Amino acid sequence: QQRARFKACGSVLLRQAVAQSRREGFHGRLGLHALPQAESYYERCGMTRVAVDAAKEDLVYFEFGRSEAQQFLDGRMP
Repeated sequence: QQRARFKACGSVLLRQAVAQSRREGFHGRLGLHALPQAESYYERCGMTRVAVDAAKEDLVYFEFGRSEAQQFLDGRMP
């Protein structure tokens, strides 16, 4: 059985994005368009599902608010 080579890669990248948002004065807030296979991951991370964006190939748009970003960083995801 092969070991998961990129396990937690998404979480590391998302943490870096939140950290960058904080450095730039946005308090961890960020938004993104998710591929369909990643939607459940972003929901598990505590991101808010905002809407389907017809202008972006009907991808779902997610956001981290200030408190959700902090919860994610603290490991207190819902």
